[in-house]
Amino acid sequence: MPRTDLEANLALYRKYHEAVKRGWILAAHDVSEGGLAVALAEFAFSGKGGLDLSLDALPVNGDVSKIARLFAETPGRLVMEIAPEHREAVAAHFAGVAYAELGAATDAHRDLRIEWGKETLIDEPLSELKSLWKNGLAPYY
Repeated sequence: MPRTDLEANLALYRKYHEAVKRGWILAAHDVSEGGLAVALAEFAFSGKGGLDLSLDALPVNGDVSKIARLFAETPGRLVMEIAPEHREAVAAHFAGVAYAELGAATDAHRDLRIEWGKETLIDEPLSELKSLWKNGLAPYY
């Protein structure tokens, strides 16, 4: 069962709220059902491009497998899109809480691309992921 650090989550949410008020956050999504990979896919569905991401800087406690990095439903996490001109201010603002820049949106493709080190973990068209997300697994049974 995931553990929740209420004090750490409250600190994160307060910093997030302040960043929103300052206009630094363009969009955000909670990490919940399906974990980080699903949150990133859902986040990208409404965009016009794809995502190029790396999990190398992802804050984790201990030795965490790639599957856990992608799909753990650890509470208290957020995915945010930050205006490029505010990246440094946001990084400084979130100092002291678990925060990392994982990558960027791109107009070069409409895929979700996630790497860890030199390994590609996910490289799938968002259209395919959205179809699976909307229609579930029923066609496979």
